[in-house]
Amino acid sequence: MSVYTPVSQASNEDRDIYAYEIRAIEIETTIVEERKSQIGEVLEKQKHPLGNNCVFYVKQKLAQSNKTTQLPSGLTNLKSKIDLINTNVPHVGDVVITDESEWGHLSIVLEVRNDSIVIEEGNYIHGFRTVRVISKDFPLGYST
Repeated sequence: MSVYTPVSQASNEDRDIYAYEIRAIEIETTIVEERKSQIGEVLEKQKHPLGNNCVFYVKQKLAQSNKTTQLPSGLTNLKSKIDLINTNVPHVGDVVITDESEWGHLSIVLEVRNDSIVIEEGNYIHGFRTVRVISKDFPLGYST
């Protein structure tokens, strides 16, 4: 059984610890909320046969487009995806590189807005194709 000590009866050292823990929670909450606002909103979600691998999904989309961009093999980690970045300015059809997992994540720019972009991707939600609006500041960069 734990014993609860009201803050008013706690030692100064314990009060400092409480204050520190409360501040840490506030900071963590702020970071999570900022990250959520950058990650954006899912506009569409549908099952897709390539919805379990973002790289395969993006390769398929590039093959269907007029773009000459081709992705190399071996995009199995974040560093290999970061190495694709050749611009920080998004354009329709560019590959988007983010650090949404330890392996990184790829998607395609569908639309460029003032402060955001609309992207299409596979495996943001495992097994699905999704379309999201995300902050322009969220991606690590883009590949043209």
